[in-house]
Formats: sequence, structure tokens, C-alpha cells
Amino acid sequence: MPLWRPWADYRLTPLCLPWVKQAPLSTLPPFPVSVRMVEVYASVMDGRGRPVPGLKADQFEVVEDGRPQPIRLFQPQSSSLTMALVIDTTGSMMRELPRVKNAVANLLGLMKPDDS
Repeated sequence: MPLWRPWADYRLTPLCLPWVKQAPLSTLPPFPVSVRMVEVYASVMDGRGRPVPGLKADQFEVVEDGRPQPIRLFQPQSSSLTMALVIDTTGSMMRELPRVKNAVANLLGLMKPDDS
């Protein structure tokens, strides 16, 4: 069984890049598109970084190319969040660990009842 050497893949990657050519986005020709609805997801936070619940459609403005667009459908909703934290507690983090613990405590304090 041959020995797997992950660094061998990294050596080949730069050699292949010159042959990969992509047109810059600015040179691609425009194409017409017609849509009936565009979904816009937004999270609104207050000055302290906390979510602002209960907003209504008249409290939003959608602007495209400098022109306000009508909001025809507005459905406020919130979804639960599932997260996992990995915290480095090795010796190299000893000086910063109190700040990390405070940041984690703040993060956990922002979680909602349905989050896990």
C-alpha cells in the first residue's frame, strides 16, 4: 500500500492554476431575467448587538440601484439555531482564556429557548 503524502497534493495545485482560465465577471455578457419575487433575509440588531424582534414591513426599505422597491409580502420569522463550540484551553491560551470564557457566556446568553 503506497504511503499517502498530503503535501504532494499541495505541490501540484500551483502548477495547475496557470492553465485554469476564467472570464472576469465584468466581461460576461448580461442576460435578461424576469422574476416575480426576490426573497430577502435580514437580521436586525440593536446598538448592543441584540436581535430586534417584532418588526413590521413598514419599518423596512428595500432599495435596488438607488430606487426603493415595494414590499409586497412580509413574513417575519425566526428559526432555531444549533451550534457546537470548540474552545482551545491549552497553555498557549492561558492569557486569553478569561476573555474567551466571557465571550462564550455572552453568546450563550443570547440563545433562545429553541436553540441548542
